Amino acid sequence: MTPDELAYENHVVLMVVQSLLGLLDASLQGVAVQVSREHGIIIHFAVSHRGEAVDEVLQDIADGLKVFMSQDTPDIGMEVHVGEARPAWPGRSHRLVIVMARVGGSI
Repeated sequence: MTPDELAYENHVVLMVVQSLLGLLDASLQGVAVQVSREHGIIIHFAVSHRGEAVDEVLQDIADGLKVFMSQDTPDIGMEVHVGEARPAWPGRSHRLVIVMARVGGSI
């Protein structure tokens, strides 16, 4: 990864963190980001369950990222995994933003 690519990825991660503010939900188990200038951004979510309220929170996070990235508006997609953010979670192979630990457990 070149220094420019790393700087861009760091910028995207910071914007994801910004978009998470006030939207962290108990169902959210993990968030990771896959960044490519050519192919856009994919936000990987691990959630405990799906439902209208959870989907709305995830969409709000993606919409927030679109606002924060207004000058570099790449395609932004989402991948949603129902389950814990364990090593089998597809988001683990990308840039981790947040992983929730279970009480008495480990991440």
